[in-house]
Amino acid sequence: MSIAPVALEYGIYRDGDNNLDREQAECITQALTTSLRDPTVEFVVEDTTARRGFAPAGVLRTERYVVRDGQGSGLAIGPPRDPS
Repeated sequence: MSIAPVALEYGIYRDGDNNLDREQAECITQALTTSLRDPTVEFVVEDTTARRGFAPAGVLRTERYVVRDGQGSGLAIGPPRDPS
């Protein structure tokens, strides 16, 4: 992990509890790529999803983590949460 101070922090609040879960997940990939290119950019993510990832596919849950330097950290998985 980089020691560069965070210059810019974004919040990603994604409600994937719908038929666009897979399509909307691209924003997480973009956050990983962007933070890998620029270590001063960080993303705080709250992702409600049923995609395969930190849990098996079909399990609706909310994942919370930070993306920096192209990696996620501080993962917490809990019951699904409506970000609205």
